[in-house]
Amino acid sequence: MIDWIPQPPPGYWHIVAAVFLGSVPAFILAAWQRRGPRYLNQVSELEQPEEGEAMSDVYVQEVLPLQEREHPELARRLREVAQRLAREKGEITSDDIHAAHPIPQGIDPRIMGAAFTPKKLWLRTGQQQSKRRENHGRWISTWSLRETAS
Repeated sequence: MIDWIPQPPPGYWHIVAAVFLGSVPAFILAAWQRRGPRYLNQVSELEQPEEGEAMSDVYVQEVLPLQEREHPELARRLREVAQRLAREKGEITSDDIHAAHPIPQGIDPRIMGAAFTPKKLWLRTGQQQSKRRENHGRWISTWSLRETAS
């Protein structure tokens, strides 16, 4: 075999045969042979967050610092509201903070994550479905202050 002639990808000839013959089984065979490890379900290999953690590294390292730089006063007020509500109610969600201090129009709603920082102050206690219409029943974390959690 000559090395400098490019070789077709695996399963190429099966696809050519399927098109030429119009054979569905040959096409299925070709598609099956082309599948590779990239199509395998690798959910079990995904890193699971530690107990009590909910924020991803990307959010903490990239999104949150940008939000802090862009809107420092809003982030500070959200933290104050979150801590006050947590002391009053014990366990809160981002829905509670939205009700007490809505985010102004035009600001990235991910700034709400700033309310639950620094992480050493907060403990993730569970999940519940959001009651806000915009969230379409998405599951959100419930939080409590570490100082009041037993």
